[in-house]
Amino acid sequence: MKLTDFVSAWQNFWFKPESPLSTCVFRIVFGMVFLTQMITQYWIDFSVFFGPHPVIPYEDFVAFWWKTDPYVNVFELVPADNFWHAGLLVLTVILTICMILGFFTRISTIIVFFIYNSLCHQYPFLCNSGDNMQRLALLLLCFMRSGDGLSIDSYLKNRKGDWRKAVFDPSPVSPWAQRMLQLQISIAYTSTALLKFNSSVWFFGNGCYLATRLTDFVKMPVPFLLDNPITLYLGAWGTIILEFALGIFIWIKEFKYWLIFIGVIFHLGIDWTMNIPIFEFAFMSLYILFVDPEDLKKLGCWFQLLGKRFSRSKAYVSG
Repeated sequence: MKLTDFVSAWQNFWFKPESPLSTCVFRIVFGMVFLTQMITQYWIDFSVFFGPHPVIPYEDFVAFWWKTDPYVNVFELVPADNFWHAGLLVLTVILTICMILGFFTRISTIIVFFIYNSLCHQYPFLCNSGDNMQRLALLLLCFMRSGDGLSIDSYLKNRKGDWRKAVFDPSPVSPWAQRMLQLQISIAYTSTALLKFNSSVWFFGNGCYLATRLTDFVKMPVPFLLDNPITLYLGAWGTIILEFALGIFIWIKEFKYWLIFIGVIFHLGIDWTMNIPIFEFAFMSLYILFVDPEDLKKLGCWFQLLGKRFSRSKAYVSG
């Protein structure tokens, strides 16, 4: 392989135009997951953590976190009372719905990112690694052309022409922002696998046992699998191997969809056994970025054909 070939492959990886359909579907699914989090996790006890008199004063966070580096926080721009703070949450919900529908997609995504980033800085103890991943996803989503298809924006822009092609088969664009988020997913899985591999707890097969015995996170019991030392040992090493595979081999086309399928089952299993809201679904939504646009088109055609057959059978039965 020549150096020029490597440079060409590197440039193609980042900048060769391809359909943004994967990012459009990701925008919708990730937006729905994020909207669920805003409504279920933040809405109920919002004033307790983000009101004018939170359980931990905001000044303490400033003293603890803002030692040398400034933080972006839109809460500093509004009066410190429930009306304005709740207004920011309502605005986030409305703009998230706009992001899902693809209405003023880029603007709504940018504002949602800044407000959510501010929420994480206003009360950082509520944040976990899943929240940090969502912040990163929102940041890179601001630079993706995710509103070029499956959106109100794409329809309004092409309503006088062939809007169906514009909405369901958008023109190719540079995928660099999508690639950056894909790499971040790969790094996240690889780094967690390496941390587990270097941990004596996971290396000797006790990771799953200890993780499923954390009382605050217990959700649904799985008596046989989680009480058997053999399955717990296999589960610990299976987790390490799977995370390595998801971080490295997901780039290989022959393995990609099998790993995505196993990864979905893996995260659903964690969600079943452990009470970590939204975390698993946020990561599962990121898999969409690895699905080829052509395969998404085939899947859409399959659903369309299935819908036609269902409508015909329904008409036949009613007739």
